[in-house]
Amino acid sequence: MDTVDTRSGSGLQARTSLWTTVPGMLRRGQTAPMSIEMPAVEVHALAGTLRGAAGNAEEIAPRLDRAGNVGNLLQPAVEAFLDGHRTAGRALAGELAWLSATVDAVADSWLALDRGLLASRGRAGVE
Repeated sequence: MDTVDTRSGSGLQARTSLWTTVPGMLRRGQTAPMSIEMPAVEVHALAGTLRGAAGNAEEIAPRLDRAGNVGNLLQPAVEAFLDGHRTAGRALAGELAWLSATVDAVADSWLALDRGLLASRGRAGVE
């Protein structure tokens, strides 16, 4: 870190909210309202990247197929190690696939909302 944002005027003292939050605006336990501007096409691209990562993760278990001959003393430990990593690879692949589908669904819902709002105003759909 090269610099510290001191625009709040409080230096490095701990704050209970973001520096962008108006003092006194939030009650305890609340977070600041915010919006993120991101076109649906970029959200779909993120989902595609996640799908690609899931595909890569699916290759983990097959690549860790067998330990080879490491000697009788180490063989059980190496097999257990590889089995744990195969399991983790399958779990990672599943989570990334789920996340990519969820991100796709978010983008689709944004587009559907935009189409509905535009249609209610008699305007053309959105892509």
